[in-house]
Amino acid sequence: MTKFVPISRQRHGTLKWNRPTNYAFFSDRALVTIVGTELAPAATSMPLAFIRDARGIHLVALLSGPSVGNLFVGPSGQWAAGTYIPAQYRTYPFRLLRESGERIALCVDEESGLIPEDGGEERFFSDTGELAAAVSEILKVLETLERSRAATTSAVAALDAAGLVVPWEVQPVDGETKSAGGLYKIDEGRLRNLDDEAFLRLRKTGGLSIAHAQLISLSRLETLKILAEHRKKHAPVRENSTLASILAQGSEATLRFD
Repeated sequence: MTKFVPISRQRHGTLKWNRPTNYAFFSDRALVTIVGTELAPAATSMPLAFIRDARGIHLVALLSGPSVGNLFVGPSGQWAAGTYIPAQYRTYPFRLLRESGERIALCVDEESGLIPEDGGEERFFSDTGELAAAVSEILKVLETLERSRAATTSAVAALDAAGLVVPWEVQPVDGETKSAGGLYKIDEGRLRNLDDEAFLRLRKTGGLSIAHAQLISLSRLETLKILAEHRKKHAPVRENSTLASILAQGSEATLRFD
C-alpha cells in the first residue's frame, strides 16, 4: 500500500527520512510509466509499450509478464545490473501529484517505511524552514520529469490519433500460463506508410522518436526471457554481474510477440 501526502512544515518539519537501499518496494510491479527524457536508456534496457485508462494512453516499460512479478528486482531487492532504473523508482519515496484543481504538490509516501518513528538520516526541512538540500534536489528532478511527462503525453496522443497504436498481446514468459493483455504497440507498417503531412506533424510533436524507440525496444523482450529463466532456476542476477554476460549465456525459454 502507498499513502502519498503533500510535504508540509506542519506535518514533516521535525521528521527525517531514509533513502531507499533497494527496490523491493516495486517487486510486484509489472509496468512503470516512462517519460521522454528517459526514452533512450529505457528503450535499450526493457520493452516499451502503451496502456489505456480513463485518462488516455500512456507510455510504459514492461517489467515482467502478467504473473511473475518485477523481473528486474532480485530477491534481496537489488536491481538487475546493467539495466536502466526508471526515474519514478530512483526518486522514491517522493512524487509530484495533483491536489484539488491544477496545483501540483511534492508528496511523500508515508507507508514506504522510510520515515521511521525513531528518526531517519535525511531532514525534510532545514533550520530556516526551507526544504532540505536533498529534498530540494529531488524536487528539481521531479519537476523536470513532470515537464517531460506533459510533452510525452501529447506525443503519445498524436501517435494514437494517427492510427499507429494497435493492440499487442505479449506471449507468456518462462513459467507463466497466460499472455499479458491490455498492452499496445506501434504498427510498423502503418508508420512506414505515413503520408508526408502526418509524418511532419508527428516529428514536430516528438511522436516519431517515441514510435521508433518502442519498436527498437522490442528486442528487449529477450531480457525478460533471460531474467525469468534465472528466477525459475533460483539463480538471481548478482549485483556485480553484467547483463551482457548473462545474455551471452543464452536461454532455452520461449517468448514470442505478435
